[in-house]
Amino acid sequence: NVYDRSFFQNLVTTGGSYFECPLVLAGDLNEVVDSVLDRSGTSFPSARSGRGVQFLMDSLGLVDSWRTLHPTERDYTHTSRAYGTHSWIDYILTTPLFFSYITSVTHGPLEISDHSMIFLDLDPPRGPSTSRGWRFPSHLYRDPAFFQYLLQKWRDCSHFNKHSLVTPITY
Repeated sequence: NVYDRSFFQNLVTTGGSYFECPLVLAGDLNEVVDSVLDRSGTSFPSARSGRGVQFLMDSLGLVDSWRTLHPTERDYTHTSRAYGTHSWIDYILTTPLFFSYITSVTHGPLEISDHSMIFLDLDPPRGPSTSRGWRFPSHLYRDPAFFQYLLQKWRDCSHFNKHSLVTPITY
């Protein structure tokens, strides 16, 4: 696999638009952040090792949920049968607020593929919320493409309901 800087930059651009809400980014990112802890064998640190993952965490203020809960543990989510090596390249990155609800992060066995599943246990807050609840993402007000999309949906609704007893203004 080849490091693609634009992939990580696109994730930051997309993820940044949702920054006001708890964000969870999970998946196989094909990089190890710590070549000593996250890779088996006698591997040498690569100049690009973990660069994309670290860029995501720094740019979006994300926390690596596994490494934060297991700061010195050597464990792996991927096995390369061709090279006989193991590495931790699958991540669950979260915002600090969401991380505060995580009680444990574990992974399963390598049974079906060369990657193991990562499991996240949560203990979300209970009781009345002190937040203001959901708010419309304000950046969409300034997005011309979104405005055109919304305008077209309004026209569609008006057209399909023009002979209805319920007027589109109801929606």
